Amino acid sequence: MTAENEFLFEQNEGPDHDRRSNDNAEPEAKFLATRLGVQYDALSESHRKLLVDYAREVLLPIDWYVNQIKLEEQKQRIFKNLTLASLIGIPLVAFFGPPVVAQFTGFDPTLVGAQISAIVASVVAGHRGATAWMRTRNNIGGFWQAAAELKSSIYSIIDTHEAGIIRETVNTPATLLSPDLTQDLKSGIVNAQATIKTETQSFFDNFKAPDIKLGATLRDSIAAGSKVSGDMLDPRFTSETKDLHRQNTLERNIKAAEIRLKALRKNFDRWREELQNSGSKDAALKTIVTKAASELSRVESQLEKDRAELAAIVQ
Repeated sequence: MTAENEFLFEQNEGPDHDRRSNDNAEPEAKFLATRLGVQYDALSESHRKLLVDYAREVLLPIDWYVNQIKLEEQKQRIFKNLTLASLIGIPLVAFFGPPVVAQFTGFDPTLVGAQISAIVASVVAGHRGATAWMRTRNNIGGFWQAAAELKSSIYSIIDTHEAGIIRETVNTPATLLSPDLTQDLKSGIVNAQATIKTETQSFFDNFKAPDIKLGATLRDSIAAGSKVSGDMLDPRFTSETKDLHRQNTLERNIKAAEIRLKALRKNFDRWREELQNSGSKDAALKTIVTKAASELSRVESQLEKDRAELAAIVQ
């Protein structure tokens, strides 16, 4: 198909858009005819068209699914290998990095440890983002099922009609498709279209943007990075260094909690006033107020714990 005979979106999609065209299906239809013991070129136009339709709706989709399965398996292998590399590499970097860097640069190992923590945090954050993306790409099961159902159709037809074995009309010449073969091909097309429709619907139901909360992901990754590198570096640091690090962490947490607590109280007071004005009849608003009260209590409790721990360190 030339560019002047294509829609604009087909030109933008490139040559892959017509992978299920009759031009691509005809070679498969000829091979299918050979497997069935009939002469493709000697068939009537309607029978040739039926074989081409079957190849387009069954055989070409099988090829597409097989290729997609290979691509998805390749992505999963890459993801697994990167995960294993991270599991092995992070502890090694956290353990050996600071003393080696300090030896060759003269930097304080404590400062190097902080930099190692940042590196670990970035790796953890990247892995969590990749994990969220992989979850949205978990389509390989649907591809496997659709390919298996389509393969079942073609193998069933071949098993029944291969080499010209015709159940009901033994004397049907090789230049014709028997009635039962014709019916099987038509049923296979209908069933294939239903299978592809089901798989496509499942694909779009599962296809969504990765649910990545950037702030929470970075915060959790930093905490994980600090924990991992901290566990590895503890033997090298004095208790004073660890206390200083914890003090800085607590001060940051307390400051952030105070800001969050102020915003929570403001929203809670506003929602509670709205609920009172509604006569406590708004069920949705009542749920919001209840959840806000629970979150407010949790933040206040954690803030008191952090302040008490900070006071114990400063003394």
